[in-house]
Amino acid sequence: MATAICIFSNIHIENALLLSIRLKIPILKELRENETILVMGSAVNPYHLLHFQFKHKVTYYIFQAENIASDFFDNKHYISLLRRNPVFHYSQYNADECYKRWGIKSCGLFDWEFLNRNNLYETCNQPIDLLFYGYPNETREKVEILLKEKYPDKNIVFAYAVYDDSVIELITRAKYVLNIPYLENTSLETHRINQALACGCKVISKRSNCDYLNKKYESKIIFIDSWDEIDLSPTTCPSHCNNPSLLL
Repeated sequence: MATAICIFSNIHIENALLLSIRLKIPILKELRENETILVMGSAVNPYHLLHFQFKHKVTYYIFQAENIASDFFDNKHYISLLRRNPVFHYSQYNADECYKRWGIKSCGLFDWEFLNRNNLYETCNQPIDLLFYGYPNETREKVEILLKEKYPDKNIVFAYAVYDDSVIELITRAKYVLNIPYLENTSLETHRINQALACGCKVISKRSNCDYLNKKYESKIIFIDSWDEIDLSPTTCPSHCNNPSLLL
């Protein structure tokens, strides 16, 4: 069992804090020897983690948060880190592919935990009709243009590369959050989904290549087949959505 938590990415701060409280273990500001450390954001600096492990007596539990198509899997140090330590995945597809390609065994699956803010905000105080937040790329920018041209009268916000406290303010002011993956044909980006759901937002997403996650979220979010199916009419929900009662 882990005796401490160490994070290498700011987007995991809230996840780490809640896990720290639940497990009653501290969050370290830096790596410490003679510890069994649960690591979040390990892909950011795998060489540092490996170097410390070679020099000191330390065991890691790795929360593997990267999609299998990510460039992080081109890093030999990251692959070595995953091979040397117990690994937990958020996606069964990622776990299966890691084993097939590199022989990386999975110890199980985890879920991203966020503070439940669902009842802290009035639904009438949601001036943003549709929100996306994340890093920019060509696909996301095309969806932004598509939706803003289709619905010029709606308040559609695309907040790129915003991952500080202002994200929570944006989410809690939005009726819907779009889950647009950074990479094509990958697992659901459940970190964004869980954060939005915890803030009381409905989430619109395409299905992913992970059947496990598709089934898990089937009753929690709205799945569509293409982004032009999104319907922001006052009395309708996105076409082909799995829950027709979720109306804008």
